[in-house]
Amino acid sequence: MSKTEDKLQIIETIKEVALKYDAQLVGRTFLYVFDGRTIEVVFRRKDFMHLTGVDTNMSGEQFFKNVVSDKLKANQIYFSQRHPYDLCAKKISQLPN
Repeated sequence: MSKTEDKLQIIETIKEVALKYDAQLVGRTFLYVFDGRTIEVVFRRKDFMHLTGVDTNMSGEQFFKNVVSDKLKANQIYFSQRHPYDLCAKKISQLPN
């Protein structure tokens, strides 16, 4: 598979998950309790990009908007030292779950 084909497949998975994320999680807050500690997690559209492992020059809000409106293009995402392809591949493989 070419790099562009990889990116297109990644974008398809991201879109599938973004629609579910928007419908089921955005605006909700969860409190995780474990080992006597708690972590509060707030789900916001602007933070969705973090879950994908891709890098882009867009803001998190614009990224999410482009994903759900089917306007995200392969040339708008990339991989970097901070967001390497291998990390993205791991995140993308688990994202639908």
